Amino acid sequence: MSNPTHPSARVIETSIHISAPLSTVRSVLLDFASYPSWSSFITSIAPVASKDNVSIDDSLRVTLNPPGGSPMNMTPKVVHLDDTGLGWQGHLANISGLFDGKHLFLLSEEDVDGKKGTKLVQREEFGGVLYTPLMSWLGFGDKTKKGFEAFDASVKKRAEQVAMEGGNTQ
Repeated sequence: MSNPTHPSARVIETSIHISAPLSTVRSVLLDFASYPSWSSFITSIAPVASKDNVSIDDSLRVTLNPPGGSPMNMTPKVVHLDDTGLGWQGHLANISGLFDGKHLFLLSEEDVDGKKGTKLVQREEFGGVLYTPLMSWLGFGDKTKKGFEAFDASVKKRAEQVAMEGGNTQ
């Protein structure tokens, strides 16, 4: 039997309903400069190249602060960027096949009890020879899922606040 953090699953996925338009949630996700003010899990995202906007194949500098863990830095490449969200692919020590992750933030419009909003799905697909030792034996799976849940709640709080203030993330 597998659960979302068991080695056989190789995927961790969380979701949350946000009472804000999809465009507002997307702008919150892409406003990397504001992350330190509202996110305790993903504390920093910045394009490696000095530019204002990111695009497919750009490299990012990402700092994660998992609950109960130490901050981790990575340099993934953007693999998904459109109106429905953002995604990146990364490799431990930049070596493919060692420990790999494809991280996605997927957005869709959602009606809950007659109220329009946005569904945020956060999903990571894992692979590599170090998957089982890191995710199961060392507990990274549980820490990662808790981090996703904390980030989802932070995005919800931030996006709903921005929506109430008129939709401007700046």
